[in-house]
Amino acid sequence: MFFFLLAVVDFVHFTDTHVIKLDGIHPEIAAARASNGPSRATLEKFVAAFKPGSAAFAIHTGDMIDAWCFDTASGAPVYGQIESFTRPASKLPVKLYPVLGNHDVECYRRNPKNPQAPVGDQSVAAQTRQAWRKSLPGFKKGTYYSFAKRVDGTRYRFVILDNGEAAQSNLNAQMAWLSGELKKFPKDKVVLALHIPIGASDLFSKSLAAAVSSSSSVVMILCGHRHTDDISPIALGASKPVQVRTSAMFKGADQWRRIRLHKDKIEVSATGMPDKVAATIAVAP
Repeated sequence: MFFFLLAVVDFVHFTDTHVIKLDGIHPEIAAARASNGPSRATLEKFVAAFKPGSAAFAIHTGDMIDAWCFDTASGAPVYGQIESFTRPASKLPVKLYPVLGNHDVECYRRNPKNPQAPVGDQSVAAQTRQAWRKSLPGFKKGTYYSFAKRVDGTRYRFVILDNGEAAQSNLNAQMAWLSGELKKFPKDKVVLALHIPIGASDLFSKSLAAAVSSSSSVVMILCGHRHTDDISPIALGASKPVQVRTSAMFKGADQWRRIRLHKDKIEVSATGMPDKVAATIAVAP
C-alpha cells in the first residue's frame, strides 16, 4: 500500500453570514434586522460559485444565522432559522467545519423601549447547542472539537472553540478539553477557530491563554464577529500566532479568504481576492 503526502492543502474561511428568515417575525424586529434580509441569497450565490476541487474544506467562524428564534407579534417565538442556513450550506461540495457565534445561540426579543434595537436573549444557549448538534453534521460530536490535516509531513490540528455565549457556561470544560488536546498531540501545529477575536482582558481570552500557556504550537487563529478584515500577530501563552479576521459574508458573496497550508508556512489570501497573498505565516518544523 502506498501513501501520498499532499504538498499543499487549500481551504476556505468565511464568517458572519447572518442568514435570516423574516417570515412571521414581529414587524418591529423585522424592520430592525431587514438589512440582513438578502443574506440567504448571498450565501446561495457563494455556494453556487464554489468550484469543486478548488479547496479541501471550509471553515465558517460563526454567526451563521441572525438569531435562533425571534419574537412574533403575539410574543410567541418563531423558529426555522437554522434550516435557512443549513439548506444552502449543505450544497457546498466540500466538508464544512462550523463555529458557533453569539447570534447562533440567542433569540431576538422585542424591545418596547426602543423598537429599533431588539434585545438578544442568550438564556436559550443550551437549547440552541442541542438544536445545532441535531441539524449540522459538523457539530455531531459537540460544539467544540478538533480535526487534523497532514501536509507533506506537517500535521495541522484545527481546534474549533465555542466562545459566542457571554456567560461562557461551558468554559471550564472546554479549556480542560483543550489542554488535553495539546498534550495528546504535542507535535501538531495548531490552528484555532472561534467567533469572537482573542483580546487581552475578557474571560475567554484569559482562560485560553492559561490553557495554552505551556504550548508554543499555536500558529494561527481564525475568527470573525467584527465584520471587518484584519491580520495581526498576538501573544497567546507561549505561542505567538497570527490572528486572521475575515469580513462578514452578508456584505457580499466574495467576502471569503483562501488559506493555503504548506509544510513550513501558511499563505492567507486577501478577502475577495483568492489569488492575492495578503500574509505568509512561517511554521517552524
